[in-house]
Amino acid sequence: MLFPLLLCASSWAGPLHTGVPVNGIDGLGAPRFQTVDTGWMATVPGGFIRVYVGPTTSDAERWIRERLDALEAFNPTPNPLLAEELSSVEAHGDGKHLVLFRTENVALCSRNSVDAKRWAAQVRGAVVDLDIPWPTPPALISSEGRWHLSAPGAAHVAFVGGTPSAEPALTFDDPPYRVISWDGWGRAAWAEVAGPPTDVIPQ
Repeated sequence: MLFPLLLCASSWAGPLHTGVPVNGIDGLGAPRFQTVDTGWMATVPGGFIRVYVGPTTSDAERWIRERLDALEAFNPTPNPLLAEELSSVEAHGDGKHLVLFRTENVALCSRNSVDAKRWAAQVRGAVVDLDIPWPTPPALISSEGRWHLSAPGAAHVAFVGGTPSAEPALTFDDPPYRVISWDGWGRAAWAEVAGPPTDVIPQ
């Protein structure tokens, strides 16, 4: 049985970037996935980077504004020259310790003790443009009194709420109310359960 879904984020439209590979970019550590609204991050020599891939340009604009507010103490002023170097719509920061940039629906924050621009450029060069639709949200399936999180092909899955069972797979005694998956391009898809655990719809 499949839970009815109240909300799900899986739209894609316009001439947007596919995303950024979460693995395989030279110099980046293992990806650490955060939330639907904040994206993922990775360590690099001398610092770290944060990457956000939004379903729309507006989502990436929102992400940049929030990062600028959070980093206000570092005075990340607009940097048109840096924006040109990174082939981006906008860029902020001094290039050495801090860089924020956005190209359409992809945004990045690079903080570093030596060369933030190097790692911003590394990620910018890895941005992918392929005709791949936005990933499908994960499904929460009820079977024999338990709930299983299904997200075929996902690079990472997460959940909010619920009680995981003792089984090794993503199985729950009580279902989570939000389930999230990220694909290999750093795009997050999520869904929220609409009804209580007994409110299910037969497949």
